[in-house]
Amino acid sequence: MTDALSRKLRQAWSLMSSGRQQPMPRGWFTRDEIARLHAAGSVSPDGLDDQTWRDLDLDTYIEQAAGDCSVFGRQWLCARLRACDLTDRSDPIQVSQLRALVDDPGLARSWIDATAAMRCADAEVAGTLFAPSPTVLPTWVSLLWLVPVCFCLALALIVAGLRGPGALLILATLAASGAVQIRLYGPSATWRKQKRAIGQLVSCALQMAELDSPHRRGRSTEQAAEGHSHAARLPELKPLWAAFGPTWLERLAGLAEYADLILLSQYRRLAIDLQNLGRHRQALQAVYLAMGQREANAWLACHLRSSEGFCWNDARNGFAGASLTGMRNPMLSRSTPIDLAFGDRGIFLTGKNGSGKSTLLRSLGMNTVLARTLGFCMADAASVPRALVQTSIRIEDSLLLGRSLYVAELLRAASMLERANGAAACLTLFDEIFRGTNHMESVSAAGAVIRRLGRQATVVVSSHHVDLAPLVDGTTRPLLLSATSSGLELLPGVLVETNGIDLLLSQGFDAELHATALQLHQRLAERALRPLGADPTPSP
Repeated sequence: MTDALSRKLRQAWSLMSSGRQQPMPRGWFTRDEIARLHAAGSVSPDGLDDQTWRDLDLDTYIEQAAGDCSVFGRQWLCARLRACDLTDRSDPIQVSQLRALVDDPGLARSWIDATAAMRCADAEVAGTLFAPSPTVLPTWVSLLWLVPVCFCLALALIVAGLRGPGALLILATLAASGAVQIRLYGPSATWRKQKRAIGQLVSCALQMAELDSPHRRGRSTEQAAEGHSHAARLPELKPLWAAFGPTWLERLAGLAEYADLILLSQYRRLAIDLQNLGRHRQALQAVYLAMGQREANAWLACHLRSSEGFCWNDARNGFAGASLTGMRNPMLSRSTPIDLAFGDRGIFLTGKNGSGKSTLLRSLGMNTVLARTLGFCMADAASVPRALVQTSIRIEDSLLLGRSLYVAELLRAASMLERANGAAACLTLFDEIFRGTNHMESVSAAGAVIRRLGRQATVVVSSHHVDLAPLVDGTTRPLLLSATSSGLELLPGVLVETNGIDLLLSQGFDAELHATALQLHQRLAERALRPLGADPTPSP
């Protein structure tokens, strides 16, 4: 009976908490907020830059793969995919943890259940926990205890019969209280939401620690030890809960508002909380990263089990001999698999319009990123290195910066050359390289860039300019993406039969216009071949 009464009292106490108890809907946090953990750290030498992140559309991948993950898990996953130094420390346990969760759906579900309170957090705290400089309050905050003292003194004067001085002191006290609330309301309101989120994080960490405990009912010592081996060790949690768990006054929301009006309790507590934040910052950071990784991997395990197919990457030192068998696009629930193998050179990719060249490039880039950061690929088998991935796919001009498309492409290529220098393994992807200028200058500039970049990285470039292929033969090998009866295949050689003009008919243009285009194409082809002759292969 005593146990039942104690349980009821604990439930009633938890219901009085002022914290939000409903899970936040998807889309509650902006992409900038999801990227806040990555912004607080520094990018590793093989991390993704902003252009590659946008080209591969990894924000959308997080939305698909993370399920109902909280802001903590999403921030960890975003920083991990970007190869942020804050999450790189989790390398020794990342693959083993994710594999254990995929192999044991019960373990994944228990971790998801244990992190339920994290999904109720309505504020992100990565920017606060990992900020280089903590919040500094005005020095007069330490004197706020004088406000409730003066209020009590005013009441004492009124009781003693000195109503005039007592009333004046009350007015002065209320004026001071109002001034303080005007000045500190913004920082205090922001911190209250963040403190509640930190409390939810620590609360989930306590539940996770209980799951890891061998004393938990129905859990053997061997099971607990195995589960603990796949997770980062959590620091001592009781001091964190004592410092950031809700106080009795914060659990009574209505009473807390009146206490703030007269006693300035939350504003006086703000200074104490920020001191605790500075004292426990490293421990909170460790809890944040460990719990974010656990939750993200639990949802990733669910995503992988429901996916069309995936494999664990067999990491290697370089792209020579690397391969992806049955590679799929991680963004598509149904995609056509394709086999891709690297020799000692990169790839010059051609194919008809709409054949899927851009999709192949994105599939290759995304799978290489997933292999480097999370240990798996969407393929039947994979053996790729932990590589720096750079892309030039969605390059656009800028009216604001006065930058043409070709200039934007050149600046991107120069940046890729600089980052590739010194990288242990680097994959660079170009889609329709240098399309912002005339044909001859495009081919010439592209040939020079690919030759130079090929000394430092593995280059995969798609282009409709088939005359570029012999210019970069020493750096890339030509492959043709072709649709066959068995699916998509990469065949040796370059595109011969084009379909750009034939697409005019399928897009609503009439036969006369189509015939005119064919005549003009024939005239241009004859003019181009007349001075060039037999198109000899140039010397390198």
